[in-house]
Amino acid sequence: MTNQALLIELLTEELPPKALQRLGDAFANSIEADLNKLSLLPTGYKSRSFATPRRLAILIDQVLEQAPEQDFVEKLMPAKVGLDADGNATAALTKRLEAKGLGHLTAADLTKESDGKQDFLVARGKAPGASLESSIQDIIEHSISQLPIPKVMRYQLQDGQSSVRFVRPAHRLVTLYGDKVLAAEVLGLSSDRITEGHRFMGSSTLSLNHAEEYEQRLINEGMVIA
Repeated sequence: MTNQALLIELLTEELPPKALQRLGDAFANSIEADLNKLSLLPTGYKSRSFATPRRLAILIDQVLEQAPEQDFVEKLMPAKVGLDADGNATAALTKRLEAKGLGHLTAADLTKESDGKQDFLVARGKAPGASLESSIQDIIEHSISQLPIPKVMRYQLQDGQSSVRFVRPAHRLVTLYGDKVLAAEVLGLSSDRITEGHRFMGSSTLSLNHAEEYEQRLINEGMVIA
């Protein structure tokens, strides 16, 4: 099972100094909590949050590409509704199974369990775990929506037509898993591997080869201590 470092970074214009630490903590904590809920964080992982006047970021040293299979129990419907006289699935049961993403199951795969009043059809099994790549968009969007923004501003995107609302205009989004960019789009930005150094003292842009090199390159080449 693949397990690599994950970097998520949002580069912006100058963030409110008094709110900076709270914004940084909220950004990182939300991302970490969502990854944990999806069982994408292995035992013993370590995380580090970064908050500078123009960036919010989190670096986690171990994140699973795919979460382990999860046991599931799905109570479907009364047996008398779901099965016909011959014990075959009724149209109602077939429709319910498809709606639950369990269309591959047949009546023979289900069990009857009583709630004390009547028998219900229950599906039990293992479901594939969450995928980091397919979850990253929702994770970032949720984190941004949870930020304790003191005052929101609306600004126009480069297309000259669309506009978004955020604490300050955002300029770059980095979502790097190992050496791979995970596709995501937020605040009109598409994810990349390009971060930025100090405006005056360091390299203006840094192309990251791997998430693990983020902190050292930020210090050594970007002249940024976050």
